[in-house]
Amino acid sequence: LVRKNSKIGHQDRASLLDQASQALVPRFTDKAQAVRLACIHAAKLFFETSPLEASRNSDYQLQDHDEDDPDLREALQWALQHDPSVTNRVAAIEALPATVQTSDLIISRIRDIKQKVRIAAVEKLARLKVSQLDSEQAAAIVETACSERCSDTKEK
Repeated sequence: LVRKNSKIGHQDRASLLDQASQALVPRFTDKAQAVRLACIHAAKLFFETSPLEASRNSDYQLQDHDEDDPDLREALQWALQHDPSVTNRVAAIEALPATVQTSDLIISRIRDIKQKVRIAAVEKLARLKVSQLDSEQAAAIVETACSERCSDTKEK
């Protein structure tokens, strides 16, 4: 993993990210669930500035990520919506950064058919500051997460 403040140049960093993306993206649609899960876990590393910083920071900030790879982000978004494995969809929620572009997608997972996915989405959104969401997003969270159908997410 190449840190932003390392001595490697911006073009070299972009090239390394592109190479990693080219290796990972095809594995998101692999037949084997374990391969797809490993790919999701590997992709997560490219969206965190540092594992220590991510674990210490209890409140996420919604932001635009200019330096991530759009193909990798798109593959994670695909896994979040379409992977048949509940475990993989939960992992994709955890791996996908909470950004302006992804907040609606994470909110939509509160409607997932599987309880574990709904709970993971609510927990991810609970780490965001409410002021970062627009009124429609906040209303969708309350409306969906607090329904009788989703009694487990209602408790979160």
